[in-house]
Amino acid sequence: MSTLYKSTRSNSTPVTASQAILKGLCDDGGLFVPTQIPTLLASIEELAKMDYKEVGGSSLMGVRKPVIKAHGSSDSTAFFNAIRQAKKCVDVNVTKVIEDYVSRNSI
Repeated sequence: MSTLYKSTRSNSTPVTASQAILKGLCDDGGLFVPTQIPTLLASIEELAKMDYKEVGGSSLMGVRKPVIKAHGSSDSTAFFNAIRQAKKCVDVNVTKVIEDYVSRNSI
């Protein structure tokens, strides 16, 4: 079953990920949040051992170009890896992949 998303401001009808991405914000101005907390692919213990310097940053979805958000206290290693993540997004044309997926799966 796919995760559905609802507004942080009301009990409006939940929408699919594709619909949430295309809309950006809920009709009532709220943010989209999952109706259920997804199951993690790693344990809390494994996540706690992750080094933000090695990850470098996280990509933001719903944008037209790759955007990587690095941790506020990033050092040169973390910043290097954030740039590495951005390059990887460009190399695989992640925004086009997401756009095509959303177009094919939108209702």
